[in-house]
Amino acid sequence: MPRSGTVVITDSAAALPSALQSKYDIIVIPLMLEIDGAAFTEGVNISPPRVVAALLGGARVRVLEPPSGEIGRIYRRLAADGADHIVSVHVSGAIHAIVDHAREAAGHAPIPVDVIDTRTIGMGLGFAALAAGAQTLAGHRPEAASAAARATAASSKVLMTVETLEYAHRDGQVPGAIRAISDTLHMRPMLELKDGLIVRTGGTRNTEPARQEVKRRMEEYVATLPRPVVSIALVGGSALEAGLGIRTPGPMIEASPGASLSAHAGPGTYIVAAANMPADAPIEL
Repeated sequence: MPRSGTVVITDSAAALPSALQSKYDIIVIPLMLEIDGAAFTEGVNISPPRVVAALLGGARVRVLEPPSGEIGRIYRRLAADGADHIVSVHVSGAIHAIVDHAREAAGHAPIPVDVIDTRTIGMGLGFAALAAGAQTLAGHRPEAASAAARATAASSKVLMTVETLEYAHRDGQVPGAIRAISDTLHMRPMLELKDGLIVRTGGTRNTEPARQEVKRRMEEYVATLPRPVVSIALVGGSALEAGLGIRTPGPMIEASPGASLSAHAGPGTYIVAAANMPADAPIEL
């Protein structure tokens, strides 16, 4: 489909609901998953439930990024279709290399490409991409779209509680010592995105108290935002059905955790993301 003006791109680590992706005209570059050596494309032929089943079955699951050449082909195709600027909004570069691949591709693109490392993941990233998309739909300049994405990402908070750190440890997201302590004490760790990395910020001995503590912390944070948006997700289930909604004066959605984040975090993970909406082009969920 021909595209003119500024085009917003993100990657599938954003776990953007398809309706919002379409509403804000955002292109999603899929991450790849490898399950026991078999390759799958996120959002195409692999789903979070299938990832959960693979993890529970003891399969080896890896998340892989598209190479710079593939991203470059997307940039060139968009330019040929009429785009004159690209805002490329991506998952934390401390977790995935896609932002580095995007920067390499941007250096050879025929039109300007602003590559943004949001330093976050899941709907923390998704809200930043939506903020950029809202700016372009409102007819604002590409610089405004980039600024909105950066500001929204900077305002975002992502909290989660996991059943075990085993899956994050396999992916190299937490030190082995932290996992060993949690396993020994039978703790349900609470994690947060800080400076682009997943770090432990607490824990309890049981699942429900850990989830309630995540809720409490996020509700405290949301209360400080002038225009909050919130996303909740439960890997392998429904956060709303489990009574894990967040009290907020702004909109809240239940989003899929996405296949790649499910692979990182594992079954039973409760994930909450919040961010502040731009004032001039607010996100409507």
